[in-house]
Amino acid sequence: MILARVDGTLIPATCPPSMVGKRTIICQPLGADGEDIGTPILAYDPLVSGLHQQVLISTDGSQTRQLVGDPHSPLRNFVLALVDPTLSSR
Repeated sequence: MILARVDGTLIPATCPPSMVGKRTIICQPLGADGEDIGTPILAYDPLVSGLHQQVLISTDGSQTRQLVGDPHSPLRNFVLALVDPTLSSR
């Protein structure tokens, strides 16, 4: 799992059939201190997270492909949970 911040939404001009109608977001992985780490990643977002919201991303590619219903889908990550900002300030 990866803690990440939603930085945008991907709207492809063309895409594989497994991505049609699936909300795909651009996420910046975050360290424990909330600082950016690494490069942005793409994730399928069935929970419809908001811009700049923190999310937990599952990197289980087989589970992601099962969620979108295509064993050959290029999607490898999905939003597993939305992080409640009021809990992180405690």
